[in-house]
This record gives sequence, structure tokens and C-alpha cells, in this order.
Amino acid sequence: MLGIDDAPKVAIIFVGTFFQQVLVISNTVRKVDPALIEASQTLGARGWKLVRRVIIPASVSDIYTDMRILLGWAWTYLIVAEVVGTMSGITYFINQQARYRNFDNVYAAIAMIGIIGFSSDLFLAWLGSVLFPWKRKSHGTSGIARHSLSTSASPSLEATTQTP
Repeated sequence: MLGIDDAPKVAIIFVGTFFQQVLVISNTVRKVDPALIEASQTLGARGWKLVRRVIIPASVSDIYTDMRILLGWAWTYLIVAEVVGTMSGITYFINQQARYRNFDNVYAAIAMIGIIGFSSDLFLAWLGSVLFPWKRKSHGTSGIARHSLSTSASPSLEATTQTP
């Protein structure tokens, strides 16, 4: 239908990730604080103005994180797309080398896929920290540890303030 050029690869990647992308982004947008939406509606925002001024800015950093995850899925679909009827590409190289039992080349190609994927994710994580500085993680205790510290501190605080 699409031949053995790059068009079928792009089609497989698109079909494999687009519908998941729609679901993931819609779930992310659904998590926007309802108080922000209600406040903007009270101030007169409606329709596209509400989307452009409130919903997109409130969810753009989480959508960026979703795109990083979907990039990993796209890598997986690229490998799948190259397995089916191609005469070039990294998967073709891996299959040829495995056929001739050159397993050191097979492992090197697999490691190269992993290194490219990992380095692209690291770069996108760095870019995300530059684009969205308010989402940077603190270098101290994690959010879970802070939560457990605050919840464990509450009963002892209550115990010291109560009179017998």
C-alpha cells in the first residue's frame, strides 16, 4: 500500500502514537485545576480565549513531559516499522548481522539504539528544565519524603499541644 520507503515507517509511527497521544494529552488537560478555569470564566474568558490563556499555559509543562514519554513509544514503533519489509535501517542491519552470527555487531547496534534514546531523553529533560524552571525538582528530600515527614510531624505536634 505505501511501499517500502520511509512513508510506511512514518505511517506506522503515526498510527502507533497518535491515538495514545490524544488520550494522554486529554488526560493531562483534564487535570487542570478547576479553580483556575472557574476564576477565568468569572473574569469573562470563554471558548478559545479560555483554552489559549488558561488551559494551555496550565498544562504545557505536563504535555511536554507526555511528549518525552511518547518519544520512547515512537522509538519502539520505529523498530517495529523497520522489521516489516525494509531493506535498510538499524533493524535490517541487526537482522543481517544476526543471520551471519556477528553477535558483537548485533549487541553494538542494540546498545546504540539505547544510547541514542537515553541521550535524547536526557537532552529533552534538560530542555524541559530550561523551558519550565518552575517544574525543577528540589535537590533535597523528594516529594514523598517531604509528605511523610509532614504527616509524621503532625501527630507529634498535636500531642504536644493537647492538654491532658
